[in-house]
Amino acid sequence: MAPQNRCLVLVALCCSAHAFRPAPRRPPSTPKRATPSGADDRGPAQLTARNLLYLGTAVFPVGDVACATFDVAPAAFASYAGVIIAYIGGLQQATACALDLRPALVVSGIGVAIAGWLCAAAAAAGFARPALLCLALLYAAQLAAESFAPPWAELSEPARAGMLTSERKIPMVVGAATLAVAALTQ
Repeated sequence: MAPQNRCLVLVALCCSAHAFRPAPRRPPSTPKRATPSGADDRGPAQLTARNLLYLGTAVFPVGDVACATFDVAPAAFASYAGVIIAYIGGLQQATACALDLRPALVVSGIGVAIAGWLCAAAAAAGFARPALLCLALLYAAQLAAESFAPPWAELSEPARAGMLTSERKIPMVVGAATLAVAALTQ
């Protein structure tokens, strides 16, 4: 076996062993402190996730400019957008499982993830324009589903906060619009 293959096997074994290790026990949570009226009472993890969400959104306008400038950019832009929408589909599936929602919602989360990866693969295979257009439609459909379709629109506030549903509205609009512009200008 080649040395690089042995290294990959070793990494795969280490990762799989780590995945099946029991989770460490956490100390009981402390009660939340009262915050002044109007203050942001989210924890550091929520604030970090929100900041990373906005940082990731900045890539979309940059991707539009890059698509107009570089030949390789449409495939890279579609790959980035495909990975992001696949992540969102995974969030949707995890939330549906955690809240014991209808199985169709679990399947739709996986469907969004698979569609995102297929679009990324299509872009890598040289079909960047259709992939970008499909991704724009996926972003718009995901935004509509989270905003208006029951039960996503009726989730409790903690569940919506966990999915960053409120914070993700503007980035989803930005993503759909910039992907559509990139597809139409190719």
